[in-house]
Amino acid sequence: MATDLRSIRADLYATPLDVRLMSSGVIGKQTHGDTIDVDDARAEMFLLRARGIIDLKLASVIDSSSDLEVTPYQGSVLIPKAAYDETTTAENDTTTPGILYGFSSIASGATTELWTLTFTTTTAYTITGSFSGSQGTGATDGAADSTSTNGDITIPNDVWSGSPAVGDIFYVPVYKHQSSIVLLATMLATGLLFKSISLGVGIADNQGAKLYDDAIDLLDSIVEIGALPDLSLALDTTDMQVPWAIDLAGYDETKYKSEEYEMTYTSNYSWYDRWIS
Repeated sequence: MATDLRSIRADLYATPLDVRLMSSGVIGKQTHGDTIDVDDARAEMFLLRARGIIDLKLASVIDSSSDLEVTPYQGSVLIPKAAYDETTTAENDTTTPGILYGFSSIASGATTELWTLTFTTTTAYTITGSFSGSQGTGATDGAADSTSTNGDITIPNDVWSGSPAVGDIFYVPVYKHQSSIVLLATMLATGLLFKSISLGVGIADNQGAKLYDDAIDLLDSIVEIGALPDLSLALDTTDMQVPWAIDLAGYDETKYKSEEYEMTYTSNYSWYDRWIS
């Protein structure tokens, strides 16, 4: 039985892949999952610091970190591309790559971590969790579904297509924390990463400071309200009664931001502006 590293590690609120993906817009060099070349250990170090900041900031709002948890869910599958120049590392060695659509089930006790499936033959692969460590092997042509040793994830044969090759690597993040907390942890960790090490890119320091400051502003907004945002999908019909101001081109001048929006996001976070533009 594989050793489960979760017994000696604190939960993280995001995965190393989240940090690399958020970093990729600033750093031009692409590698390791076709994202920024930042190893898991370094990313997790900053994610652990991000957790500490979130826990301290929200101490007056939550009773424990379990208040931030939800039923574990799967993120998007990342299928790395082949190397396209001398600065990149190939993690998909075929011109007709294999495709993984996802897991069939995730255990209720699963934690937030990045799962990596690495092919050792054209049909067999190893299963590794960034948090759980080595978790056995799987196969695309096995008689039964493939399951991690700790039972956290199950990968059926019929979620594969194409032609995986030896050396191909697939990444699948799993989360047990609210998506807003995943975002804040990723922003904080990426900001700390940019601010704390020299990446040889002038814009990195400024972008790191902005990511960090924006995350702190959002956390302060949560504390100011005194409760975590209501993430339910219930329709609030009062928003439909707000008289939006329309410009000459017929667009809403307020971008549909009501007083409720301003109270919730007092920092006028620019990312939200871009998302609803």
